[in-house]
Amino acid sequence: DQAAALFTAIGGLIATLPTDAAGWQGQNELSPPARAALRALTESLRGIVTAINGEETIDGVHVAVAGKGDATVRQVRLALDGQAPDGMLHGWFEVSLDGLAVADLPPNVAALVPTHVALRPSVAGLSLADLTTLALDATQPDADAATLVGEAMVLLTHGGVTLGLDSLSIDLGPAKLRGQGKVVVTGADEYQANAHVTATGIDDLMQQARDNPSLRQALPALAMIRGFARPDGDHVVWDIVANNAGLTVNGLELSKPEGGADHHGR
Repeated sequence: DQAAALFTAIGGLIATLPTDAAGWQGQNELSPPARAALRALTESLRGIVTAINGEETIDGVHVAVAGKGDATVRQVRLALDGQAPDGMLHGWFEVSLDGLAVADLPPNVAALVPTHVALRPSVAGLSLADLTTLALDATQPDADAATLVGEAMVLLTHGGVTLGLDSLSIDLGPAKLRGQGKVVVTGADEYQANAHVTATGIDDLMQQARDNPSLRQALPALAMIRGFARPDGDHVVWDIVANNAGLTVNGLELSKPEGGADHHGR
């Protein structure tokens, strides 16, 4: 019964798209038929899905942009995993690109195109019941903004929502950047974030930028980022902490709330 309702809702939503696509003209408001169809789709999904996962690998991707040039990617990998056995969503999405190359670039610029990029964002701590309630109320014809804001705040009452970057990996010329981090949101203005980032070859990358006239404008930013790094063996490290008290990198305070005392109480 739920599957039949789901397919009916999908068909109803698709049926609204051609007319609405022509009539919206960049407006953000959904038309009444589209709003009703989206509400029906949300209702049909209630309790029907407890987990989803998938993985896809694509070899030999070629992208051509008119007037801009061509790019190739040796391999693209996409992965998705989500589950909520206790009603609390924990999911992540992963994308990685290997063997990226852009045609018709000068050799000194082509050498600095990332050859490997991978990232895996995640989310945890979202109540599917509360999220469904918010989605249903948001698609009501007379949806009240204040009510929706209140329901959005309810999402944070189960220990907070965690938005993560479980992994980050970038190979850029001689430099290899690796990192991970997360932010836990517990209120409208309450959060705790931390990240750990490491890099090798950053000095070699800066030297290439010095020797390359077209990349010298990036040197000040690279120098500033490198200046905050802490050496650790054959690599450098950035430990970043951000919360309501301010922002620190490797223990160095970069910002704090206006009018607040610094860590010495001044």
